[in-house]
Amino acid sequence: YDSIQAAIQAAQDGDTISVGDGTYPEAIVIDKALLVASANGPSACLIRPLERCQHVVTLGTNHISFDGFSVASLVPCEAKVLVARGTANCEVSSVHIPDSDSHVGLRLDHLSRGHRVRKCWLRGCRALEAWQTEQCLITDNMFITVLGDCRYGGISMAGAACGANVVSNNRLVGYELGLEVGGRDHWVLGNELWDCAVGLHLESASACTVQGTSFDGCGTDLSLAWAGANRFFLNNLRTIT
Repeated sequence: YDSIQAAIQAAQDGDTISVGDGTYPEAIVIDKALLVASANGPSACLIRPLERCQHVVTLGTNHISFDGFSVASLVPCEAKVLVARGTANCEVSSVHIPDSDSHVGLRLDHLSRGHRVRKCWLRGCRALEAWQTEQCLITDNMFITVLGDCRYGGISMAGAACGANVVSNNRLVGYELGLEVGGRDHWVLGNELWDCAVGLHLESASACTVQGTSFDGCGTDLSLAWAGANRFFLNNLRTIT
């Protein structure tokens, strides 16, 4: 096939698409239950459309796996990778986003559930947004920016319907707001928050568990706003507002 999108169009649910090394000048929409994976990882396979687009990669249905790509754009877009509204049980893994400019790197859109984001690397503002999501796993990611260049958060997980997500073993460096948590019943475990103006912010959050969080060089480690009863264990908190 001469493009990733052409391979997607020819595939059937349950197929695997292995993408060879190279730079692919296209935006893609995955609208079938597929595994789309690069053959040799994100250092060898780049998706970068030449024209303006709303999203570079869209996961538009349930049970999609997207693995092992670098994703970029020549001009700003709304989100580099979008997991669409109302979808379930997708996975984004080993994806590198070298610059999310002033927009979003990864977005788990409203009313989606059961997604997994793991082993991704992103440099820039607004690394990951998960709004009104449930039962998602965000783990083993590295998100980094330069404090002062970005007034947005590394991971923003909020909304009244946001619940029962697990955010674990992520490293967030240099954000104005490292990790924002809202909603209910989340598990925030073993994250590292370095050199952020505010490391962890709980807003309108209740029945959440925060355990094993490491703070280093943050102006404020933990801030609370309209937060209910939450549980904190074994965190090296020094400054709380």
